Amino acid sequence: MKFYIQIVLLSILGMVSFSCKKKDNSNGKEKGKSSEVNREPALILEQQQWPQEYWTAKAKISITHPQMNVSFNMTLRAERNKQIWFSANAFGLMEVARGLVDKDSVRVWDKFNNRCMIGNLDVLQGYVPIPLGLGQLQHFLMGRVFWDSLVAGKLEVRGDSSFVKGSQGGIDFKASIWQKYMLHKAKATDPQLEVSLENRNFKPISNTLISFDKTLTSSQTENGKTQNTGLKIEFTKFEFLNSKPDFTLELPEDCQKQPLR
Repeated sequence: MKFYIQIVLLSILGMVSFSCKKKDNSNGKEKGKSSEVNREPALILEQQQWPQEYWTAKAKISITHPQMNVSFNMTLRAERNKQIWFSANAFGLMEVARGLVDKDSVRVWDKFNNRCMIGNLDVLQGYVPIPLGLGQLQHFLMGRVFWDSLVAGKLEVRGDSSFVKGSQGGIDFKASIWQKYMLHKAKATDPQLEVSLENRNFKPISNTLISFDKTLTSSQTENGKTQNTGLKIEFTKFEFLNSKPDFTLELPEDCQKQPLR
């Protein structure tokens, strides 16, 4: 069950490895001359405005892994750049985990085993090799560009799409971005690991495009053996809110407390 709870957390943390992508508008994409653009660092996260401070979502999560295949439902609540609350249900309607990620801590209650796992935001770096804060994580979940600028690598613009390609820290990456902020496809590779992300089915929610279908796959080779893992997140509901939803997380006193790794 420990692996199962880790998978729930990985879903919240995005299982993002390396770089990320954009939404494809192949049906109506403008075909035109391409151009290379040199840009100063742009505060992309700040430029991406949300209509309200809060959003809630419901999602179906499916994970394929050499150890097991799991599916569960998840409820998410987010406050811009401040916190993400989540609840995971499996085995029908049984809540197996609940947690809260904020600027100072990550807390997860494994209700199935009555364990309370506590850490800080540094735990995110155990899953991703890039700085990842609350704002970046929220943008990732919505299917939008979640890094700070487009100056890393070569940027090519074709109509309403941008293509970024480069290498950083021994990792080759490329990404396609639609209408500045919508991340369609991304891939990052090094000699041992390849990670691909694709966001699809963008829908306008309060005049803001949100990806309702996200697929993340990784292929890791170690000691001559390759391990493939897949994550699919499908939103069944997403809405922005004017009023603050409930972010309460009360860990039971009798739960077995342990550090989150």
